[in-house]
Amino acid sequence: MGSVLPEDSLYRNPVWEPDLSYPSVYSAAVGYFAIGADNEWSPGLFYTAPVLGSNDLMNWKLRGQAFVTKPSWSDKKITSISAGFAKTKGTYYIFYTLGEDGIGMGASKAPQGPFTDYGMLINASTTALSQTTNPLFFSVWF
Repeated sequence: MGSVLPEDSLYRNPVWEPDLSYPSVYSAAVGYFAIGADNEWSPGLFYTAPVLGSNDLMNWKLRGQAFVTKPSWSDKKITSISAGFAKTKGTYYIFYTLGEDGIGMGASKAPQGPFTDYGMLINASTTALSQTTNPLFFSVWF
């Protein structure tokens, strides 16, 4: 029987230092990828939706950023990435929020990006919504 003591576990929390806020994880044919919210990990070290890669969900390496440049439809930072990725016909999609201004979408041929920004899909100021946060999408098959 194994140990139940935390110090005997191979798992350490957090699994990524310094931080990966509001992440979304995707299992791809070539491993796992996680994309998180914008973060300034130290003064001047800022990532626009950092992308991490792993083969075992325990050991992660920085692979880059989801977007080469920050989406331009808002001056806010990316505060959350969708609760999952969508893959359709060889294209990966992510949904994200910029502050509370709206929900945008990005697409890429690779799970680690870079993602092409397709702009704002939902604008909080032109809907009955007071804010838009934590986007979630549903796939529907007919």
